[in-house]
Amino acid sequence: MNEDLTEETIGELTLHELLERCFGRLRPISPAERASLQSKGLPDSVIDQLLFKWLANQSGAGSCDLQSLAEVVGFDWQENLIRYGFLSVGSCSNGDMVVVDISQPGAWPAHYASHEHEEIYEGLLPRTVLMATSLRLFLEEISAEDDHPCDYFDALERTQAGKWPRE
Repeated sequence: MNEDLTEETIGELTLHELLERCFGRLRPISPAERASLQSKGLPDSVIDQLLFKWLANQSGAGSCDLQSLAEVVGFDWQENLIRYGFLSVGSCSNGDMVVVDISQPGAWPAHYASHEHEEIYEGLLPRTVLMATSLRLFLEEISAEDDHPCDYFDALERTQAGKWPRE
């Protein structure tokens, strides 16, 4: 976590302020990137609320990397994820995806999606496990915690044991 931030000051930041303070410079979405995401089926409301500005460069936090805006736009399986109500915004060190539930605007619950299951490659609903009830909470946790699950199977195991997600 950025050393000049406390739990109190983090709570006062918007999602995009938190992204910029803890993970790096943001940049606005270009018309070409907007058109690309629209062609993949991403609703304008998601672009306008979540991706109107995003990370200019990939940023690591613990065992996760948050994708740059260009990586979000160009991700190979993004169209399939969008079809099922998810948007990839990052990845785990083993290749599992960090996705947000785009059917819940504003909260954007964060999940890990498995890359080991064939569903993602066959255009079917990916296997996911809830990481946090909001993208904001997920970002707070990965910027402050070093004990968050490292991938889909770790998160699934902790969820089944009642140890994740944290309240």
